[in-house]
Parts: sequence; C-alpha cells; structure tokens
Amino acid sequence: MRKIMSISASFADIIECQTPSWYPLLSAHAPPTMFIPITDQFIAFMEADGILLPDGYAAPTFHHHEIEDDRDFLDHRDPDFDDLPNTSEAHRREPVPNTFPDITHSIDELFREHDYLVPKLNWSASSSDIWVLNSRSMQCSCTAEVLLLLKSSDVYANDILDMMNVLSTLRGENDQLPNPTLCLQQWIDLDEQREFRCFVRHQQLVGVCQRYIDRVFAYLQNPAATHNILRTISSFFVNHVKSVFPLQDYVFDIHLSETFDTVQLIDFNPYDSNLTDSLLFSWEELQSPPNNLETPFKFIRAGDNIADFVASGKRASGMHRFPDEIQDVMNGEGLLEFVDRVSHDMNRHD
Repeated sequence: MRKIMSISASFADIIECQTPSWYPLLSAHAPPTMFIPITDQFIAFMEADGILLPDGYAAPTFHHHEIEDDRDFLDHRDPDFDDLPNTSEAHRREPVPNTFPDITHSIDELFREHDYLVPKLNWSASSSDIWVLNSRSMQCSCTAEVLLLLKSSDVYANDILDMMNVLSTLRGENDQLPNPTLCLQQWIDLDEQREFRCFVRHQQLVGVCQRYIDRVFAYLQNPAATHNILRTISSFFVNHVKSVFPLQDYVFDIHLSETFDTVQLIDFNPYDSNLTDSLLFSWEELQSPPNNLETPFKFIRAGDNIADFVASGKRASGMHRFPDEIQDVMNGEGLLEFVDRVSHDMNRHD
C-alpha cells in the first residue's frame, strides 16, 4: 500500500493562518469581521455537557406543520440518537446563569449593527452542525443562535482542544499560545459553486480546485469559464495576497462574484496534510511547481464518480451538515422529510 505523504506546518505557520492574524492584513478583501476575547467562563460553558443556553437566551426552534419545534422531534427520537441535544430536558431544568455577560453583551451590540453574523473561533467555522438553526446555514440572527451553533458544533474541539494541543507540541521556548477568540463575521450569501481552494507552495500558486467536491458544477465544464476563473484567482493572488501574507506555503479559500471578476477571502489554512484537506489534489502533486505556466485547476467533471472521492477519504466541504447518526438513516431525505418519517413511524408504534 502506497504511503500517504505527510507534510507538517510549523508553529508560526499555524499562528499566521488564524483569523485574528490574517484578517488585519487583508480585511479589504474579506467580509467585515469583529473579534471578542474568550474568557475562562466562556470556555467552561463550551466544555459543559448538554446544550443549555444562559438565562435570557432562549434556543431557536423548528417550525414545520404540526411539529411545533425541535422538542417534538427530540422528545420522540430513536434511542440510537441519545447523544443528540435534548432541548426538552433543557426546558425543564433551572435556568443556567450567564457567567460571561460581557461576551453576550458584546454580541448583542454587534447584532444592533448587523442583521446576520457568522461565528467562528480562531481557525474554524462550524459547517457540520448548521442543522440546529432555522436558517439551515451558519447565518445567525441573534446571540442565542451564535451560542447554540458554537455549543453544538465541533468548532470548540477543533480550535481550543485539538489546535492548541498541536501548537503545544510545536511551540518553542519563546512561543506564546494564542488567546482563544470569538470571531464574528458579517454574513454574506456564498454560492457553493463559486468557492475554491487555492494552494501556495514556495510563494507560487500550485493548484486550485472546487471547494465542494460532492457534486458536479455544470458551468465548470466550459473551458472558457475555467480559464477566466483561473485568471481572476491568479491575478488576485499576485496583486493582493502574495506580497502581504507572510508565509511561503499555505492554503486559502475564496469566493468569486457572479461575474467571476471579484474575489473575497474566506479563510487561510496551514499547508499541512494533517490539518488541511487537499480535496481533489494529492499532496504529492502540490509539492512540485507546475510543468507549464498555467496553474493546475481541478474540478469534478461530468461523468466522474463522486463516490470515488468520498471513498478516498476526502472530506467534501458541506457534505456532513447533519450528525453522522442521522446521515446514516436519512436515505437522502431533507431534515423535515426525515422528521416527518420518524414521527410517523413512532406514532405507528405507539
């Protein structure tokens, strides 16, 4: 069996890829983002079992036909889903004291200025648990939704636990661990078919590919379109990123406008095979500069077997928006259809 190439980023590389580091350098090309320092009390809230929001911040609810809210579904869930958030239990308990009022107040104030915000921590935004919100996206309209999305997602484990552990093993004598930070980004409506991942090696753009690898995008089958997209991304990289971002090797995610002539930054990621998904590329391909003058551009072509990419272990962005336990039994249904079927089955057995 061929050994997968392992590439590791340094302590400094990972630090530079966190949002509080890169955003001040490139804020003109990214959605407006505000930062709130995280306190020990907020970390304790994130670590606590269950999804119990502080007093005064009620959890949002689902609304669909006779299902009044998420409690109806969760009260009748299958025993196999016992690890899912039990919001009905939360409603029966005593209110949870708000031990971080400065943070909730700061978030409240931001919602006075912005209709919708997207929460993330130093590196990660939650995409796996957007099913808990009415918007079915990372779009939050109030402080309660921000807390709910953070509390129910794996973003805390990724950023505060895993990434801090990685940094602890890499840090030198004079290296300082970053302070945990809540980053609240102004919501913009991103079109998944216009999101791309870009790979930089030795300050050279060595690869671009579609960010969501669980589907075929028809417009990418047109060579003229892919040529224009690559030209726009290459120009943006040379004119705005290459001379500003301080690393030699890194990965960045972008979103293109409908006319494919304007680029908006989404995130930076370490050039690390353990921390960043290379998606349609292998890390071996990305190690060498292109053989010709044009940067390799990969996308899923009509006729490709998408299951092959999933079987290879690639994490197609956006594929796992529901917990794995639910994905396994949804049979391709949407959440509401799934809820209806489960409710019907449960009623039939009563």
